Amino acid sequence: MIDPVYLNEVAEYTKDNINKVVLNKTYDIFDFVIKEVDKTTVKLEYKIPNGLVDAVKSVELRKEDGYAVSINEVYIPISGDTIVGHTIKIKEGIK
Repeated sequence: MIDPVYLNEVAEYTKDNINKVVLNKTYDIFDFVIKEVDKTTVKLEYKIPNGLVDAVKSVELRKEDGYAVSINEVYIPISGDTIVGHTIKIKEGIK
């Protein structure tokens, strides 16, 4: 079993390395409403301002160097200011 303290360190590392969100492969968001770790869970929230896009079709969480930590195809219609959240759980996997 992996020590929970170590899993927390990995979660902190992950949080610290996500620097931006890229929407629809075009629009960069650098400001997070929430960017925190709770034990082994990374919690991210960011605001999509009304008028930026009509709908979000892809969301990428990226490091400063451009490396994609996470890429997700989605469909989120935007009709006003919208807060979007991501939860990343760091855990041990056993096969």
